[in-house]
Amino acid sequence: MKINERIESSFDEVDRLDNERLDNFYTASQVYESLGLSRETIRYYEKLGLLSPLKQSGNNYRQFTVYDFQRLMIIDAFKKRGFMASQICSLMSLDTPEALAAELAGKAEEIREHMILLEKQLHQIEQDRCFINELPQTLHQFTIRSMPLYRVCSVFPAITSFEEYADKVLNRMDLDHEDILNKLIRVVHFDHESGYLNSQICVVELAETAEEGQTYLHSGRCIYSAVASEIGEMNTMGRMFELTSSWIDGQQLSDQGVVYIRPRCVLAGKLPAFYYESWVPLND
Repeated sequence: MKINERIESSFDEVDRLDNERLDNFYTASQVYESLGLSRETIRYYEKLGLLSPLKQSGNNYRQFTVYDFQRLMIIDAFKKRGFMASQICSLMSLDTPEALAAELAGKAEEIREHMILLEKQLHQIEQDRCFINELPQTLHQFTIRSMPLYRVCSVFPAITSFEEYADKVLNRMDLDHEDILNKLIRVVHFDHESGYLNSQICVVELAETAEEGQTYLHSGRCIYSAVASEIGEMNTMGRMFELTSSWIDGQQLSDQGVVYIRPRCVLAGKLPAFYYESWVPLND
């Protein structure tokens, strides 16, 4: 035998143990313990046709081969990359690298889109968390802040104008990713002689800059406060008007006679407690 042939054949030893076991059979328990898969998972894969173990004659016990082990590890690899079992059925039938690459590219795009959604959800959760953490300093207390710029998409008379939600709220939001409360701001007009004048609900969206021909809420300096009320409580606005007016007088400030109230969160106990942001625009 030539030297290079001898060296080449010596590498047969690499797969010797595996090749000796190609004809071995393994029990279901050995599969569960070796691969960390549950009985229910294996049964589900069998039902989908992803796995077809042999069955012993007489007792009908399932027998698994090395091929079954390999197939299960491939299935698990696809599963850990985010593919559903039904998708894995299609993947396991692919026979070219190009076809697999196309499926992986589609899954990568799906994951990227999901990551963008998760980033938005994380941002919303962090905003809510910060609002709640600030409540000891902001609840029914007053500071000067600049209100974000909100573009007005539509208006309707009251929160309970549910008959207008389909056209004026739902049609102006992404129902899969946006919540209704976060789109609503109550606008209340008042003066310091008569008190309440009128109000409406604005459907809004955050804007970076104001564009001509669009309507926006005031985004300059405001008196900011967090407000709490329980469902059915009727004196929240009157109480906050009195507190705000006293604070404005003490600071020698002048307001524009309007308050923006944005829902932020709710504690849904026996009597739900709603928490809002209150913005009172100031005159320059």
